[in-house]
Amino acid sequence: MNCLILAAGRGTRLMPMTNNIPKPLIEVGGKSLIEYQIEALRAVGIEKMHIVIGYKGEMLREHLEDEKIEIIENEKYDTTSSLESLYLAKDYLKGREFVLINGDLIFDSKKIKPIQDYYGKNATLAESKKEYEKNEMNMISKDGMIKKISKNLNPDECDAQSLQISLFSKRGSQILFDVAPKKIETGGKFPADAFDEIIEQDVMYKVERNKGFWFEIDDHDDLECARKELS
Repeated sequence: MNCLILAAGRGTRLMPMTNNIPKPLIEVGGKSLIEYQIEALRAVGIEKMHIVIGYKGEMLREHLEDEKIEIIENEKYDTTSSLESLYLAKDYLKGREFVLINGDLIFDSKKIKPIQDYYGKNATLAESKKEYEKNEMNMISKDGMIKKISKNLNPDECDAQSLQISLFSKRGSQILFDVAPKKIETGGKFPADAFDEIIEQDVMYKVERNKGFWFEIDDHDDLECARKELS
C-alpha cells in the first residue's frame, strides 16, 4: 500500500516556531509530527511513502533521508494549495491505491488500523461529535457512505468530521487525479474538494470505529493540547 503525506505548507499559524523549522518537524512528547505518522503507518503495514515538501523542504529531506521515502517537491508552495500539492504526485499514484494524509496530524496505529478493512475501496476516517463547527472538514453520510464532505457545509446538517486520513481505490485514485486540475481552476484548495466526483462516480465509506489518539496541529492552542495529552 502507498501513502502520500502533504507537508509543503508554511504553518503560518504556528509562527514564530515555524520561522525556523517546517511544521512536520515540530516535536510533541519527544517525537516530531512526521515521526508519529511514519511509525503509525509502518505499524499497519504501509511501507511505500511519498511526501510533498515545500517550505524549508531541505530540513525535511535531511530528516527523512534514511526512511526510504519518495520526496516530491512543490517549488511553488507559497502560492499553491494542498490540492495542488496532491496533484504533483500524479505520476506516482494515479490509478494506484493509496492513503492520503495531511502533514500536520498526529495519530497512532490504533487510529489508522480500521482503514485496512477498506483496502480496494474509497474511505475516510471520521469521528462523530455532539456539535460541529464551521470551517471544519465536516461530512454528511447515509448508511455508512459519505454523501458530502466539505468545509462549507452547514454544521447542523453534518453527522461526522473528517480526520483527513483517506483511502483511495485504483478507480478512486484515477478519478481524483483526473478531476483535480478542473477543481484547481475553479478555486478548489483542499483534496476533499475533489472527493465529490468520487462520491458521484463510485462510493466513499465513512470509517468511524477507530480507537487511539488523533490531533490536528493547526495553531498554538492545538499544539499545547497535544503536548499536554501526550506528555
